[in-house]
Formats: sequence, structure tokens, C-alpha cells
Amino acid sequence: MPGRSLYLGQGVPLQLHFVGAEWHEGPAGAGEYGFGGCVLSKFGRNYGMCILFVVVGAILGGILGELIRGMDAMQGLVPYLVHTYPVFDMEPATINLYVIKLAIGFSFAPNLMSILGIVLAVFLFRRY
Repeated sequence: MPGRSLYLGQGVPLQLHFVGAEWHEGPAGAGEYGFGGCVLSKFGRNYGMCILFVVVGAILGGILGELIRGMDAMQGLVPYLVHTYPVFDMEPATINLYVIKLAIGFSFAPNLMSILGIVLAVFLFRRY
């Protein structure tokens, strides 16, 4: 429902817009209200950016875990940080098109460092 303008003396317009089941003052896209009157939360501001943060956090955490594997200083803690925990494993499926042979598969096996990277990425995303 489009916004409506009321005039409150001396030609000052007051805009009202419909959000959910209520009328609110101000332009429809102002403040915490987004397009269509949806209330935007800090986490819901951009799903693509959140997914990017999580993927980069997981990758950087996994790389950091592999870098610590060779350190002698934390030899007692390293096996727990770099041990992978297979969550999902889809064996590669091969498609032979006689010109090109495709092998497609997917595996998700994070280690503890990549999980810590994901947690840190979500924290940073929500904070900034």
C-alpha cells in the first residue's frame, strides 16, 4: 500500500507508510524499515556478504590449522586442532560426454580451526 501524505498546517507534509499491520511516520525506506516495509535486522542486511564472511572464515581457519600442523611448540594441542570431522561426503560422479569427461563431487570436512574461523567471521559480520 503506498504512503499517504497529510498536511499539518503551514503546508508541512507528514508521510505515513504501512508496515505489517501498522501505519508509521516518515518515508517508507527510512530508519530501520527497508523496501516493502520489512524490518531489517543487522544479520539480515545482506545474505550474500554473510555467506562470503563464513566461507572466507572457514578457508582461513583451515589454512591456519594446516600451518600450525608443522609447529613443534604446540605439539600436544595440534592433533585436536587439525583433526578433520567429515560432515558430508558425496563421492564424485563421472559424466562422460565423449568430448569432455566431468567428475563432480562435494565433501565438507572442517577441522576445529576452520570452525573457529567461522565463529570469528560471524562475530565480525554481526559487529561491523
